[in-house]
Amino acid sequence: MEKKRNKSRLRDADRNILFEINPYPEPKLSHHGSLKYLRRAYGRYGQCSGINPSICWPVKEELNDAIVYETIKYPFTIPEMVAQAKEKRKIKEESIMTRQAEIVKRMEKLEIWKQDLYHRIAKKESEAKAAKVLIIFK
Repeated sequence: MEKKRNKSRLRDADRNILFEINPYPEPKLSHHGSLKYLRRAYGRYGQCSGINPSICWPVKEELNDAIVYETIKYPFTIPEMVAQAKEKRKIKEESIMTRQAEIVKRMEKLEIWKQDLYHRIAKKESEAKAAKVLIIFK
């Protein structure tokens, strides 16, 4: 009777997906028995999927593997990472402050450097004029 009612000619699995029913109540492919697939099916279709909800929680072995993975991937604790970030920020701010202090010192000397430059230019110009005058009188 249900087959006659299915006018869309969709496959049973596709029709079940359309109506949000577990598409494969019995495993038909090799990956349908995997833990990942069963957890996903229970999460998507809930209790009507016919899957035991106890498989959704990790076993001790999976928890231990996750802990080992996290200790390798993230070797520092959060307070340690915060302390390292504060130290980096402090070092960066200190370097900025020293650089700014150097710039201020150089800016104080800027007027002296300008005057020295003007004196050197004037000296060269006067030497050039003196040489020109000597060439003209010879």
